[in-house]
Amino acid sequence: MSLTTEISIKWCDEDIQQCARGWDDSLEDILTAEECSEVLDYLKYNHDATVGINWDVIDNAISAILTCNRIDEVKKSNIDEDVHSFSVTKQYMKKNKREK
Repeated sequence: MSLTTEISIKWCDEDIQQCARGWDDSLEDILTAEECSEVLDYLKYNHDATVGINWDVIDNAISAILTCNRIDEVKKSNIDEDVHSFSVTKQYMKKNKREK
């Protein structure tokens, strides 16, 4: 009889999708493949070894990733608006300069 000296527990993107769907298999996948990968990376590098990785931890990781992604989208949107606003202002100033 051999002694067990090591174990490995694996979580995959399908586990992440299932948790994101709230266990409702009739729903389509909610997360993109990239978001699932981000969640798995987040879990790999940020989990608490005293708690481990469980469904609650996965749910919290999904929320963290989605929140960060949405904040990044808002920041990018605001930057795009600022660049557009600057461009319009610059064009207005050039036009008024020519008219003087």
